[in-house]
Amino acid sequence: MYGAILKGKAETLSVFKRLFDAGAANPAHYFHLRAISLTAEDDRVAVEALGDGRNPMNERRYRNIYFILMRIRDGQVARYKEYQDTLHIYDVWQAE
Repeated sequence: MYGAILKGKAETLSVFKRLFDAGAANPAHYFHLRAISLTAEDDRVAVEALGDGRNPMNERRYRNIYFILMRIRDGQVARYKEYQDTLHIYDVWQAE
């Protein structure tokens, strides 16, 4: 369900929808993203965040630290970069 390489916005949104639907069916699987710190300067917003959830396919706990950098233009996000521990993502969502 989550192991394939995603090939675009629609496919990525479909995976997230399944993940959030699993959380709606069982709150133990719901994914939470909590901001730890936020810094804004000029057109940049930097966010440190903690992701927390559980993979509904194998019950592994997902706790990842994120860094998000956004560029804002005309009141909207013009650019978005997100960094996290990709090995942890693999361990929780793909590893056997």
